[in-house]
Amino acid sequence: MLTLWRLLLPVLFPSWRFFETVEASPRVEWILLDINTKPLQDWQAFGPPPQRLSAAQMLGSLFWNARRNANLFMVSCAERMISEPNLHLHNEMLTRVWQDAKAHAPQNGFLQFRIRFVDWGAGQLLSDTRFLSELHIIRKGDLA
Repeated sequence: MLTLWRLLLPVLFPSWRFFETVEASPRVEWILLDINTKPLQDWQAFGPPPQRLSAAQMLGSLFWNARRNANLFMVSCAERMISEPNLHLHNEMLTRVWQDAKAHAPQNGFLQFRIRFVDWGAGQLLSDTRFLSELHIIRKGDLA
């Protein structure tokens, strides 16, 4: 029985000491541009959290939180894209960013995304853009 508890307790009360260091946090952002490459709005955060959650939604998110899982996946992709860039990761991120931006897209124009790292230093937030994608063409048929 003692062996069972030794195996079960670390699952119920995990140790957070597995982080060696706390580093800058990656943010994935996108922007839409018109046909003349003029920005249509400011950079938008990928998958921003909802402004408000009801008590039932908060309770439900303890068991099922697909939106948060998708955001965590994008953070993981962003970290890997910086350390080991490859076309597969780029395309995976572009697909998810496009789904996020699609509702705001112009009939014809461009989509671009970036990976920005945010860190706290010298008493202020520091921002460092480490990846900027090329412009991706949006055509009328893409919006369907």
